[in-house]
Amino acid sequence: MTIRSGSVVPQRPALLAMLGVAFLFHGCCDPRIVTEFIPDGCVGRYYALVLEGACADDRWTVTSGDLPPGIALSISGLLSGRPTLAGTFLFTVTLSSEFDPTSKGFSMTIHEADSPECLEDVEDNEDLDGGVNNS
Repeated sequence: MTIRSGSVVPQRPALLAMLGVAFLFHGCCDPRIVTEFIPDGCVGRYYALVLEGACADDRWTVTSGDLPPGIALSISGLLSGRPTLAGTFLFTVTLSSEFDPTSKGFSMTIHEADSPECLEDVEDNEDLDGGVNNS
């Protein structure tokens, strides 16, 4: 016999343990997306950002809208790639865990490689291979 979290547990767990009853209590987790915003990126420059969720067994998917061409979202929440098209892209990600899924909408702007935002970032960081404000 197995009693899972959420079940009514009798007053005498020691007695039940002697009878071979297993107790499986999973840590409670508030399934929520912690990431507040998606920093901008630049055409042709590598971009990487790990989305943050509150649960250890998070699984991420894009459930509506489109990521910028050249950018992908892994099941573990890594948003990465080399964007190939400038613009503002609206999309919704869904975080699924052992508990109820939750979703959040984001906007991601990709700037042209020669835009002031991208040139300024290169000058500030002396790094030709990073995203804008991607720290």
